[in-house]
Amino acid sequence: MNLTIAAHAGFCFGVRRAVAGAEELLNAGVCLYTLGPVIHNPQEVERLGRMGARQVDAVDDVPPGSHVMIRAHGAGRAVHEALQARGCVIHDMACPFVQRIHALVDRAAAEGQQVLVVGDGSHPEVQGILGWSRGRGVAVQSLEEAESLPVAGSCLVVAQTTITPEHFDRVCAVLRRRAPGLTVQNTICQTTLVRQREAAQIARRVDMMIVVGGKNSSNTRKLFELCRDICPRTHLIEMAGDLNELNINSADQIGIT
Repeated sequence: MNLTIAAHAGFCFGVRRAVAGAEELLNAGVCLYTLGPVIHNPQEVERLGRMGARQVDAVDDVPPGSHVMIRAHGAGRAVHEALQARGCVIHDMACPFVQRIHALVDRAAAEGQQVLVVGDGSHPEVQGILGWSRGRGVAVQSLEEAESLPVAGSCLVVAQTTITPEHFDRVCAVLRRRAPGLTVQNTICQTTLVRQREAAQIARRVDMMIVVGGKNSSNTRKLFELCRDICPRTHLIEMAGDLNELNINSADQIGIT
């Protein structure tokens, strides 16, 4: 069989930075708590756990005065303030691209603008972004939501970093029709764009596409959905053992990302 492996596979810059930051602190002997999983990759989270990282899901679960790491997805202002109130040492490893969105949203909200975040409102990154909107933000995931959402006055539109540009453009087209004066900031991560475009190119010329990553990862899930629309024999796996469940022919052209 012939394998085509994506050149841009692997962790993005923001995730590499977060993982490296956690490793550095743990190797230095810091008793480190992480607010939620560092990244959406169970195997990597387990590895960091073996190194000593202690995952908690709420600020109240963090012992006062502890070292706490904000994960790559980022967190809202209220989370930072609550940790500070507990006397915690905060290691903010939010992706710099996400931090830029926080600044855009915070400034727009301070100026009285409504903030619309195109993305999954249940995703930690979007929740963190909304946490900087001073109560003026709302997530918009679908075209139907864009059609029905009350839009009034000045608005800023930003994107969850991992959504596809096609979906962002479609939602923005609806919002522009309803609020001609809105400001749009395309905050989709360029690494995500490159990875999605490369995966689509590979999927067009192979018999089977294999997407490797955490099944609860937004990045991985969108890669899978994108490739599946092009190549019906697209599979999402987390570990090498998952390959045993796939019907692979020796003559298959296989793409991997």
